Amino acid sequence: MYDRIFILIPTYNPKDKLKELIEKLQANNFNNILIVNDGSEDDRVFYKIKNVKVISYGVNRGKGYALKYGLNYLKGIDFDGVITVDDDLQHTISDIEKIAKSFISDKGVYLGTRDFKKAPTLRRKGNEISSKLFKIFHGQNIPDTQNGLRCFPKELISKLYNIDGDGFEYELNVLKYLTHSKIKVNLVDIQTVYKTSKSHFNIVRDSIKILKCIIKK
Repeated sequence: MYDRIFILIPTYNPKDKLKELIEKLQANNFNNILIVNDGSEDDRVFYKIKNVKVISYGVNRGKGYALKYGLNYLKGIDFDGVITVDDDLQHTISDIEKIAKSFISDKGVYLGTRDFKKAPTLRRKGNEISSKLFKIFHGQNIPDTQNGLRCFPKELISKLYNIDGDGFEYELNVLKYLTHSKIKVNLVDIQTVYKTSKSHFNIVRDSIKILKCIIKK
């Protein structure tokens, strides 16, 4: 059912949750999976993963760079759409399937959107601020600007590859590009899953970088 869809997973020093994610994806008929190893020092998990393409480079460059590296690799492959997924089970299989089925029925752009009502105060406030600023500066209502569960048709790959940003700000720049290019972004409600493992997101440094990115036209 998902033979025309690729799953793209950027990862840095992954834990066993990555292996669990891959096994769940494969059990649900996602067989086209590309992992981008973003210069991990600890690569033991990669040896446990079966029947998945892993591409790597030697130095950690950031999530945005990893996503673009993967998109560039996919340019020469015949497929319809790519779904970007985080490596830590923050995105459930049922929600990945929801995105995939939406894309199959209407080959558009899809963005997973979490409900932050029960989120920790700092996380909820940060999301509210970024969403409001995005609406003010770019005129588009995006309730969850930092969600990594997204789906794009192949014809957008060349454009996405050339968007600025090597870190977490890249995903925000993608939203800005879509908005200013008047490309419709379809919002899909997904579950809110809080990670128990340590995040590579630096709450101060990366939040400042993201807010500066929003304000920049």
